Order: sequence, then structure tokens, then C-alpha cells
Amino acid sequence: DQGEQDQLALSLADIFAWDFDFNTDTQNGDEFKVIVEKKYLNGKLATYGKILAAEYDSGKQHYQAVLFRDPSEQPAYYAPDGKAVKKAFLRSPLRFAAPITSRFSYHRFHPILKRYMPHLGIDYGAPMGSKVQAVGDGTVIFAGWDRGGGREVKLRHARGYETFYLHLSHILVHRGQRVHQGQIIALTGESGLATGPHLDFRIEQHGQFRNFLALKLPPARSVSSKDWPEFEKVRGRMLEELAGIHPRDHGVEQASLHPSSPSQDAKR
Repeated sequence: DQGEQDQLALSLADIFAWDFDFNTDTQNGDEFKVIVEKKYLNGKLATYGKILAAEYDSGKQHYQAVLFRDPSEQPAYYAPDGKAVKKAFLRSPLRFAAPITSRFSYHRFHPILKRYMPHLGIDYGAPMGSKVQAVGDGTVIFAGWDRGGGREVKLRHARGYETFYLHLSHILVHRGQRVHQGQIIALTGESGLATGPHLDFRIEQHGQFRNFLALKLPPARSVSSKDWPEFEKVRGRMLEELAGIHPRDHGVEQASLHPSSPSQDAKR
């Protein structure tokens, strides 16, 4: 409604994708705030720069992120308590518009086999050809046809985790390939035993299938002690700016960032 481009929504979702599933968790009335750099050419928006700070409030869950740097001096987002926002796994194998149609269960009536049996994954009702992303860095250990699962990709991750992506229409990776978190590895379909297009996503830890929706993700790293004083300054400045933004206001206003901030051209 404020005339922003789709890329800003995608970038905002990417920041909180480790804690918040934008497929299923968003509700009418949610509020968000963003402090973002904008680059102009001849008075018109050419592209977005970095998101310097962001906040998402769903009423039940409240997230904040501030741009800082990781130990390797690369840009990274941190929560106000100094813990890295990025975690080992994304909260969903799909980015948007994929409602959950079937949940993890040890006793579900199979719509094709007509009998009760375990369903050890999460079904997302995604349209045919939707992009499937790897939820974490890993290695492809299977990419092919697997009986009732149809076309399937299986990834091996650190700490004994493996993830499964079933009923695909196209596979975009091969066995032995290293993939990174967020990489598109396949397209959704209805191959194998399926009544319609969807993605059956499963996760296994040390040989035991787990309920991904209830799984506690591995802890995030924190700001190092030597960087903490500088982080406190950046955090204080950004949180003050976020607090001054009123979500129900319309229009875009010039942010009054302190001259020592990462950018003097930031707008909110």
C-alpha cells in the first residue's frame, strides 16, 4: 500500500525465515517495521540497499533484527540479546503461499491406500511447479524415484539431521552435490502416491523422524565479547529508530539516523 516493491517483502521474510514460517504463521493485523537503504537515480527508486533493522509483530510472536557482522566480518543479523538470527534450518522448505494440508501423525488415514498409517512429515498444499528450497546446508544423498514418494530429494546435514522432499515434479540437483541453505533444489508436483500437487517434507534426526513444526532448532551463535560494545551502540541506535516508526502511518518518511550510522541515506 505504500508503493514498495516485492523485493522488500522477500528480503524481510528472508531475515526472519529461521523463526517464522511466512507460509502459515502470518495473520491479518500483523505489523512490521523496516529501516532500509534506498538507492535513487534521477529522483526515482533504482534499487534497495541493505535492511539495517527490522521488526515483525504477530501479536503472539515478536521478532527484531539488527544488521551487524559475524566473526568473519560478513554482514549478519542479530536479535537484541546478541544471538544470531540465522540458524541451522529455515522454518519452511517453501517461501510463501503454501498452507499445511496434513501434519505429522502416527495414525493418519491414507487417502489412496484407504487405511490408517503413520505420516511422518508435513504436507504443504503448494501449486504445481512451486520452488522447493533446502532448509539447511547439506549434501544430496538421494535424488530420484522412490516408490510411493515419487520423485524425491534427500539431504544430509550436520549434527545427524537428514531432510526429505517428496512428490516432486522436477529435481534440480544430483547425488553428491553440496547445496546451501535456501538453494532451490526441486519443483513441487504430484508424483508417486499423491491426490494432488503438494510437497511432503520430512526431517530425521539420528535415524528418527521428528515433527518439524515442533522441532527446536539448533541454537544460534552470539555476538563475540570483543564486538559487544560496538554492537550495543548499533543496537541502541536501530531500536530507537524502530520505536519511532508507527506501523499504521502511511507514506515513507526520512529516518533521522545518527551520522555515525551505517548509512546516511536510509529511509524507513
